Amino acid sequence: MKANRVCLTSGYKFEYAHASSRGNWWRTDSDSQWDIVSHKVVCGKLLGRRRIDGAQVAVVRAGGKIYASQYIKTPKGVQMAGARRRRRR
Repeated sequence: MKANRVCLTSGYKFEYAHASSRGNWWRTDSDSQWDIVSHKVVCGKLLGRRRIDGAQVAVVRAGGKIYASQYIKTPKGVQMAGARRRRRR
């Protein structure tokens, strides 16, 4: 199975201010470390989920930056993280 790859739909997203730092600081840093930006569709590796300004968002690393958004879609043939596989009968 490929790495969990998802796309954040176009529109407003959060961009993490310290994306160059190593580790999972995006998980615990305050909401003030996230800037609101507007981008086209951004596809990348799904890092996880967290809550920003009261909204549950998916966090994605794409092009050396970290973005978060509520609305995601999976490219064709890629399984969504946390999704259960259907059993074939």
